[in-house]
Amino acid sequence: MQIYLLARAVQKIPEFRMDLVNDELGHWDLLHPSYTILNKETKTFSSIWTPYDENFARFYKKLCSGH
Repeated sequence: MQIYLLARAVQKIPEFRMDLVNDELGHWDLLHPSYTILNKETKTFSSIWTPYDENFARFYKKLCSGH
């Protein structure tokens, strides 16, 4: 739920989506959340991402299925 709420906030605030592209200030139309997860067996972290969807149920389904 926290990942969805943070991603939703980022989508709503253009300043959170700003970037420099070819030395010019711009912003991304959409950002997908990227985060790390811990593998308890190997004690290593993996960086993963989930495609953002404004609809929580669809986002959650993607998050749980690995896309």
